[in-house]
Amino acid sequence: MRKSKLFILATLLMGTICVPGCSGDTSTTGSSDDPLKKISVVESSIVEGSVVESSIVEGSVAESSVIDESSEDSYYTQEVTYISNRSVQYTESQDMYNVMFAFLDQNNEPMKTSGTAKVSIKDDRDNLLYEKNIDFDESDFTEWTNNFRDDSTLGCWLNIPRTDVKGAASYSGKLTLQVTTDANNYFEPYDMNISQLPEKIVEIKLPETPATHTDKRYSRVTSYVTIHSLTYKQTYLSLEGKASVEFEALISLDDKTGEDNISSSAEVGYKVYDEDGIVVTSGDIYTNNLAIGEKSRKTFTVRDLDPMKVYTLKLFDSV
Repeated sequence: MRKSKLFILATLLMGTICVPGCSGDTSTTGSSDDPLKKISVVESSIVEGSVVESSIVEGSVAESSVIDESSEDSYYTQEVTYISNRSVQYTESQDMYNVMFAFLDQNNEPMKTSGTAKVSIKDDRDNLLYEKNIDFDESDFTEWTNNFRDDSTLGCWLNIPRTDVKGAASYSGKLTLQVTTDANNYFEPYDMNISQLPEKIVEIKLPETPATHTDKRYSRVTSYVTIHSLTYKQTYLSLEGKASVEFEALISLDDKTGEDNISSSAEVGYKVYDEDGIVVTSGDIYTNNLAIGEKSRKTFTVRDLDPMKVYTLKLFDSV
């Protein structure tokens, strides 16, 4: 009997368990009534626009199993179960990510149980956006339809509010699910594609307003320009994770030197600095043709900013 157990351990160490990512063929070890039977089925399908991956993988006891020479039945101290149909999707109407998985007993029959699901979400740039241990019990199990096979599945359904996920530097990313039952069945971490992540809005420190600056022409001051307000909004996040930001300035022409009060344009300079004080871009804000006391709103766009960094915008006299 000891030789048989050593053979079992050798078989496990040689990697006979088929994990997610192996071929979809059924893999078995031993006879049909062998308790070490391994089952692996890998599929992929699209549900509500999200990639859904599913598999059946044998769970292992979280605590180390020790062979007791005095007993032939002490190798398994817990009932072996299987996990399947692991998937994630985004439900726009609820603004929720739905994480789903199912359990099977040794006879491949659906079953309910309790335990803990460790869920983490990262964007495509490996920024950690969410990490939490979520407890579940039998009340979290429900029937849902598998659109790929057109049948229903009994499984655990966990909801993650999108508002609980930090802003991402990419539209898509990876959700990792690791499940442990209260009976100490441990299932290895499993990665799934996730999309429709919330955007990270780039942070830009703005100067205090109102602020008055001079516009010089040929080394002499020709007008005084006041920036009454300055705001910005992120308008685009590229697939490469670069943000475009649109600024809006409320500007007035307050005075001119040596000129009649006729409409003319003016300008104010700006620079954008990164966290290290490096200038990443610069330019000028041009007014419309204004008379003294008139105001106008002007917009300008800054591109290719990293949403995971903090920037500073400063205004300067035009020269």
